[in-house]
Amino acid sequence: MPAGLTIGVKPREPRTKVLVPCRLKSGRGWSDACIHNISSRGLLIGLDDAPENGSYVDIRRGTLVIVGRVVWSRQGFIGIRTQDKVSVAAVVNEPRVGRPGAPAAPAGNAPAPDRRAHDRLSAQGRIGRRVERNRQRATVLQFGAISLGGVAVAIFAAIEVRAVLAAPLAAIGTALGSAN
Repeated sequence: MPAGLTIGVKPREPRTKVLVPCRLKSGRGWSDACIHNISSRGLLIGLDDAPENGSYVDIRRGTLVIVGRVVWSRQGFIGIRTQDKVSVAAVVNEPRVGRPGAPAAPAGNAPAPDRRAHDRLSAQGRIGRRVERNRQRATVLQFGAISLGGVAVAIFAAIEVRAVLAAPLAAIGTALGSAN
């Protein structure tokens, strides 16, 4: 089969990795969730109690509402196919409603959110911050190692050039000294 030809397989859209807390409403009611990646027509969401495949959900972040259908679920994660196109910037930049760090209040007479879900989202946030901090440390260490390697190569080159030029320069110095 030629390299560019795939039959029946649609190319996958690029995903943007994020870590955005949100609220999810399904047939079971409201729950805390966390968006892990976004494409223009889909979301990867982590949550404790995943709705069934094929069910419709509302994802809310502040005033932003995203409607979609669950297309797969596996080990605390679900894949959502959205009804409309999703803007990554709109989801990431939308502020949460209410006090900072607190999940949005459930609508109507829905039960209070499960504390474990909030703790899990907090843990995912801490993990995300730790991953970013470790990535920054790795970048600094990599820069330091490359810089140190460059300095070592420069010192080695200077020593070798001095050793190569020492004998001819000594001969030139001797010849100039005897000429005077």
